[in-house]
Amino acid sequence: MAGSVVGVFTRLRTNVSRPKAAKLELTCTADVALHTYPSTVINSLAALSGLWDIRGMLIRSLKAIPSAVTPPTDKSSVTIKDEYGVDLLDDAGNQFIPATGTAWTMNTLFPALITGNITLDISGNLVNSAIIVLVLELSGT
Repeated sequence: MAGSVVGVFTRLRTNVSRPKAAKLELTCTADVALHTYPSTVINSLAALSGLWDIRGMLIRSLKAIPSAVTPPTDKSSVTIKDEYGVDLLDDAGNQFIPATGTAWTMNTLFPALITGNITLDISGNLVNSAIIVLVLELSGT
């Protein structure tokens, strides 16, 4: 069976004077035989959740939570690229995904502005059917 990425997009309630915030929880499952994850346009997952366009939002942080039963290969990598192929994580996703425990990275100095489609790619995994949950935290501009 082919790998998959499914997402749950949640708008977080904030005070009127604070920026809008959202999180996109992505459950990523590797292919059963090839141990690869599909390249996935994140904007499409947000639209499928019945929510709004994520263009104009900022990427604030990324969390990785591996499955306790079928975790991915330790130090697998993740990229989130914009429509120009620029890695919006600025290489912070290189060897980011743990096989045990959790990982978290944030971009507070220069958060990445989403201006078009952004694409998630996971590489370096050698475990068939490995599952990783990635939580992308966004805020309004």
